Amino acid sequence: MSAFREYTGISPSPSSVRDVPTVSVIVTIYNITDLFGRCVAGLWAQNYPADKTEIIVADDGSIDNWRSVLPNLELKFKTQVVTQQHHGYRLASLKNLGMRASTGEVILFLDGDMIPPPHWMNAHVTALQTNSILTVSIGARRFIDSRDLGVSDILSDPHIVSRLPDVRSISNWLQLEDRRIPELRRLTNHPAPYHLFHGCNAAFFRALALRSGLMDEVFNGYWGYEDTEFAYRMWRGGGQFKWSTDATAYHQENEITALSDRNYGDQNNFELACRLIPGFREFKLRLRDSRRVPWW
Repeated sequence: MSAFREYTGISPSPSSVRDVPTVSVIVTIYNITDLFGRCVAGLWAQNYPADKTEIIVADDGSIDNWRSVLPNLELKFKTQVVTQQHHGYRLASLKNLGMRASTGEVILFLDGDMIPPPHWMNAHVTALQTNSILTVSIGARRFIDSRDLGVSDILSDPHIVSRLPDVRSISNWLQLEDRRIPELRRLTNHPAPYHLFHGCNAAFFRALALRSGLMDEVFNGYWGYEDTEFAYRMWRGGGQFKWSTDATAYHQENEITALSDRNYGDQNNFELACRLIPGFREFKLRLRDSRRVPWW
């Protein structure tokens, strides 16, 4: 019997969430079977009602054995798969496939190399419900090395991930703490809160995403900034950004996108973002000159 069938953890309905909305968790993957398996284990341990949850696996034309993990999701959740052929880096298109397929009132973004803690979904939804349908919830990341962690380990003790040491991640420019934290602490007065929206861990109302026009696929081909520009349009349309401190998830260190590719893509797509977001270049320059310590 699989570890998932043997799992006996209880997932109670969260008492802190009013009028529990339906949610669509969009998980993006590309050739990450092992990482995705741990991600699924984290989803299994969620304390959000399974009957209010759908999982949408958005696959970028993987050629590994990731579908072997799929039956474990289907044991508990309504599950959809959307896929596209792999023609280079096309994360904007992949996210859009997931959003168009979604049916939940709320969309949660989660990359397939992330492990969510048990309260992750509840934390994002609670953050969204404290204001209005214009609220956007941002979750931070902790960076870990999960190579010695098995799926059964997470199912037996969903909090085991939180006890792993932090590592310096290429996804965080080799820093230990999420580099956004100093800015997130001052999010209320942030002049460009959309800059802190990362598509690996965030939540928003589906209606706001549709009204904002989804992601701009002009960013396809290179890494970075498709989520920033999407968030900018949500912000321009009235989006109110909130840091959900309880929605931190765990990024499993990997080199699926090498640091050199990130740097090259960042340079290319940064120029594109500057053309599409008024004042963005000036904001980033001031942030750089202040050594990432907020000046506002």
